[in-house]
Amino acid sequence: MSATHEERLRRRLQERRRIHQRELEEELFRLVEELKAIGVERVILFGSVVRRAIGLTSDLDLLVIWDTPMGFLERTAFLYRRLNPRVPVDLFVYTPEEIQRLADRPFIRRALAEGETVYAAGSEGGGPSLT
Repeated sequence: MSATHEERLRRRLQERRRIHQRELEEELFRLVEELKAIGVERVILFGSVVRRAIGLTSDLDLLVIWDTPMGFLERTAFLYRRLNPRVPVDLFVYTPEEIQRLADRPFIRRALAEGETVYAAGSEGGGPSLT
């Protein structure tokens, strides 16, 4: 492969990464607005996006805290249907009581420790951003 071909390929991949990052950011904003309207208490973004390690296969990992009587599977399915994500998204939907009970579990502990709160009911911010 020639150096010129490699450079064109490198530029094309960089452009695709920029486009994917922009799509993730736009979708994060849309999802947070929808989640606010539904009445969730908190949305925490975690994973590769928060670590600024966004690649072509990166998705949005969202920990959603929602006080609802729905069971775990029911509320998760409800949110996926209602949100209809336009990019790959992993939703982890817990009630406040479940978060307290599970806070010492490695997965939850890591998401809470490394995550960025992109929405918290009762606080107004500038909105979510990946940059």
